[in-house]
Amino acid sequence: MSITSASCCRPGSDIIGVMKERFEGIGRPNLISALLRQELICGDGAIAERFASVGTLQEFVVGEELIKEDGEDNELYLLLSGSVAIIIKGVQVNMRAAGQHVGEMAAIEPSQKRSATVVAQDTVVSL
Repeated sequence: MSITSASCCRPGSDIIGVMKERFEGIGRPNLISALLRQELICGDGAIAERFASVGTLQEFVVGEELIKEDGEDNELYLLLSGSVAIIIKGVQVNMRAAGQHVGEMAAIEPSQKRSATVVAQDTVVSL
């Protein structure tokens, strides 16, 4: 789970958080629905509710890095909306989209540095 929140202005961007708001407050049913579609949740309502209770929603703008190659963090990001590029040594090797996750390798083996950079290809909301 990510422990930071993106709800402020960033250089070169408008005020962000509008997409994230769709999953907050009265939008919680949207959050639960998106979580139920996650590969890791496997449609389990109890697990979706638990993730929603302990996770932190984040919003990323186009071009923003969720994960930096060789980073030492170990957050796991469940992609609720949008898509990301997976880049290793400057070469895009894959894409991930809503319903998928990124960062699982660092969560599994926290002593290892990040193996790839993950960049938002459009507005991304993650938990």
